[in-house]
Amino acid sequence: MTKKILSSVLAYAGFAMLLACWLSPSALLAGSVCFLLSASLKFPIREDEGWTCSCGYDLSFVNPSSSKCPECGVNIELEWSSQLGELPRATAKRLHAATIQFIISFVLLGVYFATWLYN
Repeated sequence: MTKKILSSVLAYAGFAMLLACWLSPSALLAGSVCFLLSASLKFPIREDEGWTCSCGYDLSFVNPSSSKCPECGVNIELEWSSQLGELPRATAKRLHAATIQFIISFVLLGVYFATWLYN
């Protein structure tokens, strides 16, 4: 859970640095690093993430009629996939967000190096 919060904080810091880049070109570098760290905190990705609770409890042992985690009591939503090897929705969203953050990071890094070479 702390990785998720830290990743969000770093993404917001990256956006703040992106807005502040007109003050200094080094803000582009700082924003790029923030986005890169935020994206790297979204890994590793496991195939069975749809079967674990946010507290870390393995939900494959839960009674199918139960709608609460026996460990922490939060409402659970098990994800069933039609194909073997298909990632859960939350994992796919996280993978797409990480890919977008990597792209933003490399674009900002390229713009920083272009301004550095130009000046």
